[in-house]
Amino acid sequence: MKKSILLFVLAGIFSIASAQKIEKVLFVGNSYTGFHNLANLTREVAMKHGDIFESTDRSPGGFTFKNHTQAPDFFMQLREGNFDAVVLQEQSQLPSFPLSQVESDCYPFAKQIVDSIRAINPKTKIAFYMTWGRQNGDAQNCPNWPPVCTFGGMNNLLRERYISMAQQNSCRVAPVGVVWRDLRDSTSINLYEPDGSHPSPEGSLTAAMVIYATLFDKQLQNNFSLMPYSAQTIAQIANTTNFITQDSAVLWNYEHQLSSKFLEHTWKSQGTAQKISTNQNLVNLTTSPNETWSIYTINGVKLSDHNIITNRGNHLEINTQLLSPNLYYLISNQNRIKPILFEN
Repeated sequence: MKKSILLFVLAGIFSIASAQKIEKVLFVGNSYTGFHNLANLTREVAMKHGDIFESTDRSPGGFTFKNHTQAPDFFMQLREGNFDAVVLQEQSQLPSFPLSQVESDCYPFAKQIVDSIRAINPKTKIAFYMTWGRQNGDAQNCPNWPPVCTFGGMNNLLRERYISMAQQNSCRVAPVGVVWRDLRDSTSINLYEPDGSHPSPEGSLTAAMVIYATLFDKQLQNNFSLMPYSAQTIAQIANTTNFITQDSAVLWNYEHQLSSKFLEHTWKSQGTAQKISTNQNLVNLTTSPNETWSIYTINGVKLSDHNIITNRGNHLEINTQLLSPNLYYLISNQNRIKPILFEN
C-alpha cells in the first residue's frame, strides 16, 4: 500500500467527524456530464436550496476513466484545483459490460483517480455519478451481451457496478439511475434526447438534483422555480425513493467504509475476538465514559446504528437479534477497535 493511501486510511477514514464545507466541485465525465452543462445546473440547484459553490467541468465526449488518467493535464488540474468535492462519471456503456471487462477496463482507473484525489486532500468528498440504461437497451452490444438488451437489464448492471466502485473506494453514490428508473415507471417526463441515450434537459435536471442532494445530504425542495413542473415532480420522486436518508445510507454512502485488510490486521494483532451469543437479546459491554461506538461488518461497512447499538455513558447495549452470526468490529470515537464474534 502506498504511503499516501495508508495515511488516508489512518488519518482520513477515522476522522469521520470533521465535515468539510463544499465550496469547489469538479465534475469529471463525458457527454453525459457535459450535456446541458450539468456542473452549472447542479450549482443552480444548490443556489435554490441556499448553498453556493464554484463548479468546474471536465467532460470530453466519450471519455472513460482510463482516458482521463492518460490526459496530461488531469492530475495537474486535481493538484491545483483544491476541490472540496469531485463527481465521477464513467463512459455510459462500459460499467454494464461483462464483469471481467469492467474489472480490467474500469475499476483500476476509478481507483487510480480516487487515490490521487485523496493523496492531495483526504477530506475531499467523492461521489460516483450513477448513469442510466439506454431508453430501449444497448442495441450496439445486445447481440454479444444479452443483459443490456433492455433498459432494465442495462440499468441494473450500471447500478450494481457503480455501487461496487463506491464500495471499493469508500465513496458515495449519486443514484441518478435509480431515480431515473422510478421517474420512467411513474411519470410521463421525457428524460432522453432523441438518440435514446443522452439526457434531455429534464434528464440533466434529474442528475443535477440527485447529485446535489448526495453531496449536501439534503432533502430536495419541490417548490422552486427551476423548470417548475419537472423540478417539483423530480424532487418528489427522488425524496420518495428515499436515497439520502439514514436507512438508505447503507446503499449509497460508503465514504466511511474501512479497509477490510486493516481491520483484519487489527483483529489478528489482538489475538481472539470477544465471543457473544446471539441467544442473548441484549448485550451490555463496559466502555470508557464519553466514548461512543459504531459497529462495522468484516468488510468495513458501517451499519446503521438505529436499533442495533446504543451508547449509554460507560456501557454499550447491542441488540444481537438484528445481527447475523459473524465477526463484527466496534469502533469508538477515540479510534479504539473491539473485534466481536456473534455466534449461535
